[in-house]
Amino acid sequence: MNLEELGRRAVACRHWKWKRGMITNLGERVCNVDNEDDPKHVFVLTPGHFIRSLSASERTPRLDDPATLGCLLALMREAWTRDPESNHWANYAVPVFDGLETWRVGCIIDRAKMFAVCDTATMKIVEAATEAEALVSALEAAP
Repeated sequence: MNLEELGRRAVACRHWKWKRGMITNLGERVCNVDNEDDPKHVFVLTPGHFIRSLSASERTPRLDDPATLGCLLALMREAWTRDPESNHWANYAVPVFDGLETWRVGCIIDRAKMFAVCDTATMKIVEAATEAEALVSALEAAP
């Protein structure tokens, strides 16, 4: 899966929202959002250093940008911690690479137990080929 397709998957998530600092697929940096909870418009700084307003649905995120990945991690944690008692571990969840080929999103609470994001429909641990895909998959799987 390429980054453009992955970006489309991200914006299709019900928990998706643009955050300040993200970069769009056209290289525009999001510098402001009109409503943090339900953004309709984002304000971007274009490569030519102009600020313009866009509909929040006009672009996809550039998922090879470190700041955008960090914001995606924050969105995933926020989505999974809506019920703080049952998902306290999600506050600390990070993408984890197994050293071979698979990424998972999870957290080690103690040395004996790792919590991992599970698809709520199948209850299987979400696995992916890249860090960005693991974060998008975890956002998709959030309750």
